[in-house]
Amino acid sequence: MKSGVDRRKWTKGRTTWRSPCRGRDTTKLRARAGRVLAVSDVHADRPENWRWVKERLADRPRREDVLLLPGDVSEDERTFRNVMVQVRSLYREVFLCFGNHDLWVQDRGSDGEIHDDSLSKMARLEEICRQEGVKTEPTLVEDAWIVPLHAWHHKSFDVEGPDTDWEGKLWSNGWKRPTPRDYSACVWPGALGKLPDGDEGVARYFDELNDETWERNRQPHQHVITFSHFVPDPRLNPEKRMLTHPSLLEVVGSDFLGRRVKRIRPNVHVFGHSHFGWDMVLEGIRYVQPALGYPRERSLRLRSLAISPSGTDQARLRSALLPHMAPRSKYALPTKVPQPAWLPMPVYDLENGLLEPRVALWSNYYEKIGRQPHVRELPPWTQARAQRIEKWVKQRQLRKLSQTT
Repeated sequence: MKSGVDRRKWTKGRTTWRSPCRGRDTTKLRARAGRVLAVSDVHADRPENWRWVKERLADRPRREDVLLLPGDVSEDERTFRNVMVQVRSLYREVFLCFGNHDLWVQDRGSDGEIHDDSLSKMARLEEICRQEGVKTEPTLVEDAWIVPLHAWHHKSFDVEGPDTDWEGKLWSNGWKRPTPRDYSACVWPGALGKLPDGDEGVARYFDELNDETWERNRQPHQHVITFSHFVPDPRLNPEKRMLTHPSLLEVVGSDFLGRRVKRIRPNVHVFGHSHFGWDMVLEGIRYVQPALGYPRERSLRLRSLAISPSGTDQARLRSALLPHMAPRSKYALPTKVPQPAWLPMPVYDLENGLLEPRVALWSNYYEKIGRQPHVRELPPWTQARAQRIEKWVKQRQLRKLSQTT
Protein backbone atom coordinates (compact mmCIF):
# COMPACT_ATOMS: atom_id res chain seq x y z
CA MET A 1 0.00 0.00 0.00
CA LYS A 2 1.34 3.44 -0.86
CA SER A 3 2.49 5.23 2.25
CA GLY A 4 5.54 7.24 1.18
CA VAL A 5 7.73 5.31 3.64
CA ASP A 6 10.53 2.87 2.85
CA ARG A 7 9.43 -0.02 5.02
CA ARG A 8 12.74 -1.86 4.67
CA LYS A 9 14.38 0.99 6.64
CA TRP A 10 11.43 1.67 8.95
CA THR A 11 11.79 -0.28 12.19
CA LYS A 12 10.25 1.71 15.05
CA GLY A 13 6.63 1.31 16.02
CA ARG A 14 5.79 -1.49 13.60
CA THR A 15 3.62 -4.50 14.10
CA THR A 16 3.44 -7.84 12.29
CA TRP A 17 -0.04 -9.10 11.59
CA ARG A 18 -1.94 -11.66 9.56
CA SER A 19 -4.08 -10.08 6.86
CA PRO A 20 -7.51 -11.77 6.70
CA CYS A 21 -7.60 -11.27 2.91
CA ARG A 22 -4.07 -11.78 1.64
CA GLY A 23 -3.17 -14.66 3.94
CA ARG A 24 0.45 -13.59 4.52
CA ASP A 25 2.48 -11.74 7.15
CA THR A 26 3.33 -8.16 6.32
CA THR A 27 4.24 -4.90 8.03
CA LYS A 28 1.73 -2.08 8.32
CA LEU A 29 2.00 1.51 9.49
CA ARG A 30 0.13 2.25 12.69
CA ALA A 31 -1.59 5.28 11.14
CA ARG A 32 -5.20 4.55 10.17
CA ALA A 33 -5.66 4.64 6.39
CA GLY A 34 -9.44 4.96 6.43
CA ARG A 35 -12.38 2.81 5.43
CA VAL A 36 -14.90 2.45 2.63
CA LEU A 37 -18.43 3.19 3.86
CA ALA A 38 -21.69 2.72 1.98
CA VAL A 39 -25.34 3.73 2.17
CA SER A 40 -27.86 3.09 -0.61
CA ASP A 41 -31.33 4.44 -1.35
CA VAL A 42 -30.95 7.77 0.43
CA HIS A 43 -34.14 9.20 -1.17
CA ALA A 44 -33.29 12.70 -0.01
CA ASP A 45 -36.61 14.01 -1.41
CA ARG A 46 -38.16 12.81 1.85
CA PRO A 47 -37.66 15.46 4.58
CA GLU A 48 -36.71 12.87 7.22
CA ASN A 49 -34.03 11.43 4.92
CA TRP A 50 -32.62 14.83 3.98
CA ARG A 51 -32.42 15.59 7.69
CA TRP A 52 -30.48 12.33 8.16
CA VAL A 53 -28.02 13.35 5.43
CA LYS A 54 -27.41 16.74 7.03
CA GLU A 55 -27.33 15.65 10.66
CA ARG A 56 -26.07 12.07 10.73
CA LEU A 57 -23.34 12.41 8.12
CA ALA A 58 -22.26 15.90 9.19
CA ASP A 59 -22.14 14.79 12.82
CA ARG A 60 -19.23 12.49 12.04
CA PRO A 61 -17.08 13.90 9.23
CA ARG A 62 -14.66 11.24 8.00
CA ARG A 63 -11.94 13.00 6.03
CA GLU A 64 -9.91 9.81 5.68
CA ASP A 65 -12.87 7.61 4.58
CA VAL A 66 -14.47 6.89 1.21
CA LEU A 67 -18.26 6.89 0.74
CA LEU A 68 -20.20 4.77 -1.77
CA LEU A 69 -23.70 5.83 -2.87
CA PRO A 70 -25.33 2.97 -4.83
CA GLY A 71 -28.12 4.99 -6.40
CA ASP A 72 -31.54 6.51 -5.63
CA VAL A 73 -30.19 9.73 -4.18
CA SER A 74 -33.03 11.96 -5.36
CA GLU A 75 -35.60 12.41 -8.12
CA ASP A 76 -34.93 16.16 -8.21
CA GLU A 77 -31.72 17.51 -9.77
CA ARG A 78 -31.40 20.38 -7.30
CA THR A 79 -31.71 18.03 -4.32
CA PHE A 80 -29.26 15.66 -6.00
CA ARG A 81 -26.68 18.45 -6.23
CA ASN A 82 -27.28 19.47 -2.62
CA VAL A 83 -26.55 15.92 -1.45
CA MET A 84 -23.39 15.78 -3.55
CA VAL A 85 -22.15 19.05 -2.08
CA GLN A 86 -22.94 17.86 1.44
CA VAL A 87 -21.23 14.47 1.27
CA ARG A 88 -18.26 15.65 -0.77
CA SER A 89 -17.33 18.11 1.97
CA LEU A 90 -17.26 15.31 4.53
CA TYR A 91 -15.36 12.47 2.85
CA ARG A 92 -12.01 11.90 1.23
CA GLU A 93 -13.71 10.55 -1.90
CA VAL A 94 -17.33 9.91 -2.89
CA PHE A 95 -18.39 7.36 -5.53
CA LEU A 96 -21.84 7.05 -7.06
CA CYS A 97 -23.85 4.99 -9.53
CA PHE A 98 -27.36 5.93 -10.65
CA GLY A 99 -30.60 4.31 -9.55
CA ASN A 100 -34.04 4.24 -11.12
CA HIS A 101 -35.38 7.18 -9.07
CA ASP A 102 -32.41 9.30 -10.12
CA LEU A 103 -33.49 8.89 -13.76
CA TRP A 104 -37.18 9.61 -13.33
CA VAL A 105 -38.24 12.42 -15.65
CA GLN A 106 -40.73 14.76 -13.99
CA ASP A 107 -40.63 18.08 -15.85
CA ARG A 108 -43.36 18.74 -18.41
CA GLY A 109 -43.60 21.51 -20.97
CA SER A 110 -46.39 24.08 -21.33
CA ASP A 111 -48.27 21.60 -23.50
CA GLY A 112 -48.22 19.00 -20.71
CA GLU A 113 -45.86 16.70 -22.57
CA ILE A 114 -42.50 15.46 -21.32
CA HIS A 115 -39.71 16.87 -23.50
CA ASP A 116 -36.84 15.16 -21.70
CA ASP A 117 -35.54 11.61 -21.49
CA SER A 118 -33.79 9.60 -18.79
CA LEU A 119 -30.47 9.30 -20.62
CA SER A 120 -30.27 13.09 -21.02
CA LYS A 121 -30.97 13.46 -17.33
CA MET A 122 -28.25 10.92 -16.52
CA ALA A 123 -25.78 12.99 -18.56
CA ARG A 124 -26.73 16.09 -16.56
CA LEU A 125 -26.32 14.23 -13.28
CA GLU A 126 -22.89 13.00 -14.40
CA GLU A 127 -21.94 16.61 -15.07
CA ILE A 128 -23.09 17.58 -11.57
CA CYS A 129 -20.92 14.80 -10.16
CA ARG A 130 -17.94 16.00 -12.19
CA GLN A 131 -18.42 19.58 -10.98
CA GLU A 132 -18.69 18.54 -7.34
CA GLY A 133 -15.81 16.05 -7.45
CA VAL A 134 -17.93 12.89 -7.11
CA LYS A 135 -16.55 9.92 -9.04
CA THR A 136 -18.70 7.75 -11.31
CA GLU A 137 -15.86 5.79 -12.97
CA PRO A 138 -13.53 3.01 -11.73
CA THR A 139 -10.71 4.45 -9.61
CA LEU A 140 -7.79 2.98 -7.68
CA VAL A 141 -7.77 4.09 -4.02
CA GLU A 142 -4.72 2.86 -2.13
CA ASP A 143 -4.57 -0.82 -3.16
CA ALA A 144 -8.29 -1.20 -3.87
CA TRP A 145 -10.19 -0.63 -7.10
CA ILE A 146 -13.59 0.95 -6.50
CA VAL A 147 -15.84 0.21 -9.48
CA PRO A 148 -19.35 1.65 -10.01
CA LEU A 149 -21.42 -0.58 -12.30
CA HIS A 150 -24.23 0.61 -14.57
CA ALA A 151 -27.30 -1.65 -14.71
CA TRP A 152 -31.07 -1.73 -15.23
CA HIS A 153 -33.77 -4.20 -14.29
CA HIS A 154 -35.67 -6.58 -16.59
CA LYS A 155 -38.61 -8.96 -16.08
CA SER A 156 -36.73 -12.15 -16.95
CA PHE A 157 -34.63 -11.67 -13.80
CA ASP A 158 -37.61 -13.18 -11.96
CA VAL A 159 -36.68 -16.87 -12.03
CA GLU A 160 -39.59 -17.94 -9.82
CA GLY A 161 -42.10 -17.19 -12.56
CA PRO A 162 -45.84 -16.46 -12.31
CA ASP A 163 -46.72 -19.66 -10.39
CA THR A 164 -45.55 -18.16 -7.08
CA ASP A 165 -47.06 -14.73 -7.74
CA TRP A 166 -49.95 -15.02 -5.30
CA GLU A 167 -50.81 -11.32 -5.58
CA GLY A 168 -51.04 -11.39 -9.38
CA LYS A 169 -53.58 -14.20 -9.25
CA LEU A 170 -55.77 -12.25 -6.84
CA TRP A 171 -55.66 -9.06 -8.89
CA SER A 172 -56.49 -10.92 -12.10
CA ASN A 173 -59.84 -11.92 -10.61
CA GLY A 174 -61.23 -8.43 -10.52
CA TRP A 175 -58.88 -5.56 -11.22
CA LYS A 176 -55.81 -4.56 -13.19
CA ARG A 177 -52.67 -4.70 -11.11
CA PRO A 178 -50.81 -1.36 -10.76
CA THR A 179 -47.75 -1.20 -13.01
CA PRO A 180 -44.30 -0.25 -11.65
CA ARG A 181 -43.68 3.49 -11.70
CA ASP A 182 -40.43 3.07 -13.64
CA TYR A 183 -42.40 2.18 -16.77
CA SER A 184 -44.04 5.61 -16.85
CA ALA A 185 -41.51 7.84 -15.04
CA CYS A 186 -38.50 6.74 -17.12
CA VAL A 187 -38.49 7.88 -20.75
CA TRP A 188 -36.06 6.26 -23.17
CA PRO A 189 -35.01 7.84 -26.47
CA GLY A 190 -34.94 6.26 -29.91
CA ALA A 191 -35.15 2.48 -30.24
CA LEU A 192 -35.01 1.94 -26.47
CA GLY A 193 -38.31 3.78 -26.10
CA LYS A 194 -40.03 1.34 -28.47
CA LEU A 195 -39.16 -1.74 -26.44
CA PRO A 196 -41.86 -3.41 -24.31
CA ASP A 197 -41.84 -2.67 -20.57
CA GLY A 198 -39.33 -4.89 -18.78
CA ASP A 199 -37.50 -5.88 -21.98
CA GLU A 200 -33.85 -6.95 -21.67
CA GLY A 201 -32.82 -4.33 -24.25
CA VAL A 202 -32.57 -1.48 -21.72
CA ALA A 203 -30.66 -3.67 -19.27
CA ARG A 204 -28.26 -4.70 -22.04
CA TYR A 205 -27.73 -1.06 -23.03
CA PHE A 206 -26.78 -0.06 -19.48
CA ASP A 207 -24.48 -3.04 -19.09
CA GLU A 208 -22.58 -2.00 -22.23
CA LEU A 209 -21.94 1.44 -20.67
CA ASN A 210 -19.56 -0.09 -18.14
CA ASP A 211 -15.88 0.80 -18.48
CA GLU A 212 -13.65 -2.29 -18.73
CA THR A 213 -10.30 -0.59 -19.34
CA TRP A 214 -9.48 -0.61 -15.61
CA GLU A 215 -9.32 -4.41 -15.66
CA ARG A 216 -6.17 -4.31 -17.81
CA ASN A 217 -4.46 -2.31 -15.06
CA ARG A 218 -5.65 -4.57 -12.25
CA GLN A 219 -2.80 -6.21 -10.33
CA PRO A 220 -3.13 -9.60 -8.57
CA HIS A 221 -2.58 -8.12 -5.10
CA GLN A 222 -5.20 -5.38 -5.53
CA HIS A 223 -8.64 -5.80 -4.03
CA VAL A 224 -11.81 -4.84 -5.89
CA ILE A 225 -14.99 -3.27 -4.51
CA THR A 226 -17.85 -3.09 -7.00
CA PHE A 227 -21.24 -1.52 -6.39
CA SER A 228 -24.49 -1.13 -8.28
CA HIS A 229 -28.00 0.06 -7.58
CA PHE A 230 -29.77 -3.06 -8.79
CA VAL A 231 -29.61 -6.60 -7.43
CA PRO A 232 -27.13 -8.92 -9.23
CA ASP A 233 -28.57 -12.27 -8.09
CA PRO A 234 -32.17 -13.41 -7.32
CA ARG A 235 -30.85 -15.14 -4.18
CA LEU A 236 -30.18 -11.68 -2.71
CA ASN A 237 -33.89 -11.01 -2.33
CA PRO A 238 -36.63 -12.74 -0.29
CA GLU A 239 -38.76 -15.27 -2.11
CA LYS A 240 -42.04 -14.13 -3.61
CA ARG A 241 -44.18 -15.79 -0.97
CA MET A 242 -42.36 -13.68 1.62
CA LEU A 243 -43.09 -10.38 -0.13
CA THR A 244 -46.20 -8.27 0.30
CA HIS A 245 -45.52 -7.11 -3.27
CA PRO A 246 -44.18 -10.19 -5.10
CA SER A 247 -43.97 -8.30 -8.40
CA LEU A 248 -40.86 -6.66 -6.92
CA LEU A 249 -38.74 -9.44 -8.42
CA GLU A 250 -39.66 -8.30 -11.93
CA VAL A 251 -38.14 -4.84 -11.42
CA VAL A 252 -35.33 -5.49 -8.98
CA GLY A 253 -32.33 -6.95 -10.77
CA SER A 254 -30.28 -7.74 -13.84
CA ASP A 255 -28.74 -10.97 -15.12
CA PHE A 256 -26.26 -8.88 -17.13
CA LEU A 257 -25.09 -7.30 -13.89
CA GLY A 258 -24.88 -10.67 -12.20
CA ARG A 259 -22.69 -12.14 -14.92
CA ARG A 260 -20.41 -9.09 -14.85
CA VAL A 261 -19.97 -9.27 -11.07
CA LYS A 262 -19.17 -12.99 -11.23
CA ARG A 263 -16.62 -12.37 -13.97
CA ILE A 264 -14.91 -9.56 -12.05
CA ARG A 265 -15.07 -11.54 -8.78
CA PRO A 266 -14.75 -8.55 -6.42
CA ASN A 267 -13.93 -8.94 -2.76
CA VAL A 268 -17.24 -7.29 -1.95
CA HIS A 269 -20.20 -6.06 -4.01
CA VAL A 270 -22.53 -3.40 -2.58
CA PHE A 271 -26.06 -3.02 -4.00
CA GLY A 272 -29.39 -1.39 -3.18
CA HIS A 273 -32.89 -0.90 -4.63
CA SER A 274 -34.86 -3.61 -2.79
CA HIS A 275 -34.58 -1.91 0.64
CA PHE A 276 -33.61 -5.00 2.62
CA GLY A 277 -30.58 -5.12 4.87
CA TRP A 278 -28.29 -7.85 3.50
CA ASP A 279 -24.85 -9.33 4.16
CA MET A 280 -24.17 -12.71 2.54
CA VAL A 281 -21.43 -14.64 0.76
CA LEU A 282 -22.41 -16.40 -2.49
CA GLU A 283 -19.86 -18.41 -4.47
CA GLY A 284 -16.97 -16.66 -2.75
CA ILE A 285 -18.27 -13.08 -3.27
CA ARG A 286 -19.59 -11.04 -0.37
CA TYR A 287 -22.79 -9.08 -1.12
CA VAL A 288 -23.96 -6.20 1.09
CA GLN A 289 -27.02 -3.95 0.98
CA PRO A 290 -26.91 -1.03 3.47
CA ALA A 291 -30.18 0.73 2.56
CA LEU A 292 -31.59 3.80 4.28
CA GLY A 293 -35.00 3.34 2.64
CA TYR A 294 -38.19 5.34 3.13
CA PRO A 295 -39.22 6.80 6.51
CA ARG A 296 -42.38 4.67 6.49
CA GLU A 297 -40.31 1.51 5.97
CA ARG A 298 -38.10 2.39 8.93
CA SER A 299 -41.27 2.89 10.99
CA LEU A 300 -43.04 -0.33 9.99
CA ARG A 301 -40.25 -2.85 9.31
CA LEU A 302 -37.01 -1.55 10.73
CA ARG A 303 -35.79 -5.08 11.48
CA SER A 304 -35.68 -5.99 7.80
CA LEU A 305 -33.51 -2.94 7.08
CA ALA A 306 -31.19 -3.25 10.06
CA ILE A 307 -27.64 -4.56 9.87
CA SER A 308 -26.17 -5.40 13.25
CA PRO A 309 -22.53 -5.28 14.36
CA SER A 310 -20.64 -8.52 13.75
CA GLY A 311 -21.38 -11.23 16.27
CA THR A 312 -24.80 -9.85 17.22
CA ASP A 313 -27.49 -12.50 16.85
CA GLN A 314 -31.05 -11.85 15.80
CA ALA A 315 -32.46 -12.04 19.33
CA ARG A 316 -30.16 -9.25 20.48
CA LEU A 317 -30.86 -7.30 17.32
CA ARG A 318 -34.61 -7.58 17.89
CA SER A 319 -34.36 -6.44 21.51
CA ALA A 320 -32.24 -3.47 20.45
CA LEU A 321 -34.81 -2.41 17.86
CA LEU A 322 -37.97 -2.96 19.92
CA PRO A 323 -38.13 0.66 21.17
CA HIS A 324 -38.30 1.78 17.54
CA MET A 325 -40.87 -0.73 16.28
CA ALA A 326 -44.22 0.52 15.07
CA PRO A 327 -47.42 -0.25 17.04
CA ARG A 328 -49.55 -3.11 15.83
CA SER A 329 -52.24 -0.75 14.57
CA LYS A 330 -52.40 -0.73 10.79
CA TYR A 331 -52.27 3.05 10.53
CA ALA A 332 -50.53 4.19 13.73
CA LEU A 333 -46.90 5.19 13.30
CA PRO A 334 -44.30 6.25 15.86
CA THR A 335 -44.15 10.00 16.41
CA LYS A 336 -40.43 9.92 15.56
CA VAL A 337 -39.04 8.02 12.57
CA PRO A 338 -36.03 5.86 13.60
CA GLN A 339 -32.71 7.04 12.19
CA PRO A 340 -30.41 4.03 11.64
CA ALA A 341 -27.18 4.34 13.58
CA TRP A 342 -25.47 1.55 11.57
CA LEU A 343 -25.33 3.71 8.43
CA PRO A 344 -23.23 4.51 6.56
CA MET A 345 -21.95 0.97 6.92
CA PRO A 346 -18.21 0.14 6.77
CA VAL A 347 -17.59 -2.52 4.11
CA TYR A 348 -13.82 -2.34 3.64
CA ASP A 349 -10.72 -1.14 5.49
CA LEU A 350 -8.15 0.50 3.20
CA GLU A 351 -5.36 -0.76 5.45
CA ASN A 352 -6.52 -4.16 6.67
CA GLY A 353 -8.85 -5.27 3.88
CA LEU A 354 -12.30 -6.81 4.27
CA LEU A 355 -14.25 -6.36 7.48
CA GLU A 356 -16.10 -9.14 9.28
CA PRO A 357 -19.58 -10.05 7.97
CA ARG A 358 -22.55 -8.61 9.82
CA VAL A 359 -26.00 -9.91 10.68
CA ALA A 360 -29.11 -8.89 8.74
CA LEU A 361 -32.53 -10.45 9.18
CA TRP A 362 -33.20 -11.88 5.72
CA SER A 363 -29.67 -12.86 4.73
CA ASN A 364 -29.25 -14.54 8.11
CA TYR A 365 -32.55 -16.38 7.59
CA TYR A 366 -31.52 -17.79 4.22
CA GLU A 367 -28.06 -18.75 5.45
CA LYS A 368 -29.71 -20.88 8.15
CA ILE A 369 -32.90 -22.11 6.45
CA GLY A 370 -32.06 -21.90 2.74
CA ARG A 371 -34.43 -21.07 -0.08
CA GLN A 372 -37.51 -23.29 -0.47
CA PRO A 373 -38.97 -22.73 -3.95
CA HIS A 374 -41.28 -25.74 -3.60
CA VAL A 375 -43.12 -24.23 -0.61
CA ARG A 376 -46.34 -22.38 -1.49
CA GLU A 377 -47.68 -21.63 1.99
CA LEU A 378 -47.74 -17.90 2.71
CA PRO A 379 -46.34 -16.44 5.95
CA PRO A 380 -48.74 -14.49 8.21
CA TRP A 381 -47.90 -11.03 6.86
CA THR A 382 -48.59 -11.96 3.23
CA GLN A 383 -51.66 -13.95 4.25
CA ALA A 384 -53.06 -10.78 5.81
CA ARG A 385 -52.47 -8.80 2.63
CA ALA A 386 -53.99 -11.57 0.51
CA GLN A 387 -57.13 -11.48 2.64
CA ARG A 388 -57.40 -7.69 2.25
CA ILE A 389 -57.08 -7.96 -1.55
CA GLU A 390 -59.66 -10.77 -1.71
CA LYS A 391 -62.07 -8.69 0.35
CA TRP A 392 -61.54 -5.65 -1.87
CA VAL A 393 -62.04 -7.68 -5.08
CA LYS A 394 -65.26 -9.23 -3.78
CA GLN A 395 -66.61 -5.81 -2.78
CA ARG A 396 -65.86 -4.46 -6.23
CA GLN A 397 -67.51 -7.43 -7.93
CA LEU A 398 -70.65 -7.00 -5.79
CA ARG A 399 -70.71 -3.28 -6.60
CA LYS A 400 -70.53 -4.00 -10.33
CA LEU A 401 -73.26 -6.62 -10.01
CA SER A 402 -75.58 -4.21 -8.19
CA GLN A 403 -75.02 -1.54 -10.83
CA THR A 404 -75.95 -3.88 -13.67
CA THR A 405 -79.12 -5.05 -11.96
